[in-house]
Amino acid sequence: MSPKNINRYKFNILDKKIIGIYRKYINKKKISPNSKIFFKNSFLGFVTQLDWCLIEKKIEKDNKLKEIENILELLETSEKFLSKKTFKTKINNLFKDIFIDLVSIIPFSLGDIYGPGFLEKNIVKRFINNFKYAIFYKKVSKIKLVNVKKNKSFFFKECKKNKAKNYKLINKFIPDSYFSDLIENNIDKNIRLYASGDILYNENISKIIALKNKIQFMNIVHGGGYYEFKNSLWESSERHLAGNFPKLYLKSLENHTQYKNPKNIKIIYALRSLPRINDKIACPDFYHHLNEKKNFESIKPFIEKYNIKLRPHPRGLHKCYKGLKIIGNSTYNLDSNSIIIFDSISSSLTFWLVANNIPFIHIINK
Repeated sequence: MSPKNINRYKFNILDKKIIGIYRKYINKKKISPNSKIFFKNSFLGFVTQLDWCLIEKKIEKDNKLKEIENILELLETSEKFLSKKTFKTKINNLFKDIFIDLVSIIPFSLGDIYGPGFLEKNIVKRFINNFKYAIFYKKVSKIKLVNVKKNKSFFFKECKKNKAKNYKLINKFIPDSYFSDLIENNIDKNIRLYASGDILYNENISKIIALKNKIQFMNIVHGGGYYEFKNSLWESSERHLAGNFPKLYLKSLENHTQYKNPKNIKIIYALRSLPRINDKIACPDFYHHLNEKKNFESIKPFIEKYNIKLRPHPRGLHKCYKGLKIIGNSTYNLDSNSIIIFDSISSSLTFWLVANNIPFIHIINK
């Protein structure tokens, strides 16, 4: 949804005056006109999502929000809403985090950094890419915000002065990065950041503005609706940072045919992502598409008949798959003898399959 369309949205829980007050606050900042536009549009999108979430959960008063700690919980995208992790996975993640903490202190050049959505078929290179991205993310998280308390105080005084309702919810859910002054940082210069994904938004927005003069954001297709829906707010944001439309990284793709053994072909059904509440405003068509049930209903009769293996989505089991037996029928293993079936579009896995020359089928509608 473009900022222009978002402006037509009528707030129900929050007060639209808050948007105007924030714009006046941003106009006083000594930053470039483009950076001001990016701040304003991002804040508008974030607050609009917040209002959507409050309506969906039927929350109108502060006392109902005491148990919810942050926006991730409200959006149902925090760790506890994702697929359950095994004890082994938790231990591995713990040691990985400790190692990344130690390495991130050491000053060395990271060079080109490739985010999680990058199309890399070589397992070793993919591991190195993810490792470098994790170090960069850790370095960004350590950048300190400036004068947040002072700026928030000024903002809330203006809200009170203009009698804006429920403005205190901003203090609970809007990341401090929206209220930081200009930031100094020691991130390496001349970095090129590909498929940057979740590092770009919300809690890092002031840091991104500071980094924009140092690093080069490279915009490539990495799932989430690129070129598939016309109204993606986040795609528009990435275009603003990178200065161009997202591109498919063609160097990662193969251009030859591998013949399969027809007696050993494995058919795998890749389950779709959980639709998140914030998708309603960030990309409404994407949200409605993920909730479409007809595609799954057209495939369901063949799953058991042809012993089709299921590949659960990392975020968890979608409610439209209610009654689908996962235990004993799931797999994460993909190889050159696999054929993948999707009942939705907008999956990062699609691009990975293309990069690895594994065929797939999309069931767009019944």
